[in-house]
Amino acid sequence: MGTKLALVTGGAGFMGSHLVDRLVLEGWRVRVLDNFSSGRAENVERYVGDESVEVVRSDLKDPEVARGSVNGVEVVFHFAVNPEVRVSATNPGVHFNENVVTTLTYWRQ
Repeated sequence: MGTKLALVTGGAGFMGSHLVDRLVLEGWRVRVLDNFSSGRAENVERYVGDESVEVVRSDLKDPEVARGSVNGVEVVFHFAVNPEVRVSATNPGVHFNENVVTTLTYWRQ
């Protein structure tokens, strides 16, 4: 098990889960933070019981979760966004709040 710890927000999504796979392959310990609104449990289920991967089912919009998720982390890969492109055309405020405001709030922690 590696000693370096990476945080992958949105790590149960398509892109995030592939990054998790690569990081584990390269010897990293990985903390996956995902609310599973669009991420899929099956994308990370192979890591159940694997001490190198911690899966946290929670929402990055919770300030306590955001603060706690970076404890001991050397690098953050931020993939936690609303991936539904059609919503951005009909209700851009949803994407602004989910993607921009959440990111800004997260990094201000």
